[in-house]
Amino acid sequence: ALAATRRTIPYAVLLGVLPILALPSLGWGVGGRLAATDYPPSWAALRKVVASAPPGEVATLPWGPYRRLGWAGDRIVLDPLPRLLDRRVLVDDDLPLSVGTVRGEDPRAALVTDGLAAGRPLPDLLRRAGVRYAVVHRTQPGSADAEAALAGLPVRYRSEDLLLVELSGEVSRPPPPRPWLAVVGLGLTGLAVAGAAGAVVLGSPSRRLLGSPARDR
Repeated sequence: ALAATRRTIPYAVLLGVLPILALPSLGWGVGGRLAATDYPPSWAALRKVVASAPPGEVATLPWGPYRRLGWAGDRIVLDPLPRLLDRRVLVDDDLPLSVGTVRGEDPRAALVTDGLAAGRPLPDLLRRAGVRYAVVHRTQPGSADAEAALAGLPVRYRSEDLLLVELSGEVSRPPPPRPWLAVVGLGLTGLAVAGAAGAVVLGSPSRRLLGSPARDR
């Protein structure tokens, strides 16, 4: 048994360092670009307002999965709102790639995406998707259009960078969460991202293989 354990240890060590060998820049925090960031006070205030509001699901706008946030180093990141709020948050779960878009797994998100493409009113789409509240990231491209589409609705919170409105009127009952669907969607997204990353690594010049990260665009 001891001999078997000794044979296993080198493989365990290899598995531990394999990600760094494949992507050496990760070992250095991507050149110092990976760091913890605190939510601004306005985000903490929004969280308190939502926590004290009557039950209801939240949508994040403008409709799209990514945000460029000044307080996060002005980098493009996935919308952090779902990880801030203790409620179900409806997001655009499509994955845009350079070669096209991988459609998401949430049929309610697809309802909003297709409805917007068809020019239907945003409040009606959100109500049909079972959403009671909408948060607008006011610093993002397209936020002015989102605010205009929600004009006249009751405002529960407003700051320089955030707007929370309540969708008055009848809201459809949202379906129960389906954890297995989230796991499948996350797995498919991970495979897509891993494939794209592998293609970048294989097709990149040698300087990037040495760990020199690409600049944010």
